[in-house]
Amino acid sequence: MQFFGKDNHSKLRDMTLELSSKNFILMKYFNYGHIDWSMGACESGATEECTLFLECLQEGFITQHVTNRTTERSLLDVVLTNEPEMINEVENLGKFATSDHSLLFWKINVGKEEDSTKVTRFDYNKMDLNGIMEELRRCNCDVEMKGNINESWALFKGRFLDLQQKYVPKARVQGENAGKKFG
Repeated sequence: MQFFGKDNHSKLRDMTLELSSKNFILMKYFNYGHIDWSMGACESGATEECTLFLECLQEGFITQHVTNRTTERSLLDVVLTNEPEMINEVENLGKFATSDHSLLFWKINVGKEEDSTKVTRFDYNKMDLNGIMEELRRCNCDVEMKGNINESWALFKGRFLDLQQKYVPKARVQGENAGKKFG
């Protein structure tokens, strides 16, 4: 998107709102010097474009991370994200030799979050039923299951879990299927 020429303020707001639904970092010199970022409000004398830009950021729940002035008179250089925790700290390293703007340094928190909806389940639709039946035919359950009920249950459960591990494949399920069972 090009920001030169007529209606560049409107294009900037449109792009910013479009980005607000995605993970993004936008670092830019914006000539909106009448925004009091600590208060989240425009100062008196702010242009309509300045007010509309701030409203756009608030509508998109966009966080501005720079808190100190970046020029001698105002805070013009900003770091915007749609996630408040994406930026740890912003440090002002001082002025450029040939400009009144400051050099900014910040730490970005990046990493892949494990999807909590991903689970591994047994897929009983694909189990080897013939293999299970063959092993059960070889089992002399009447002899093995003699004893008290707790011992018999422990033997049965152990055999079942062994057969399950051996003959029932596992599948990774994610999203809306994570809470559903196969079958």
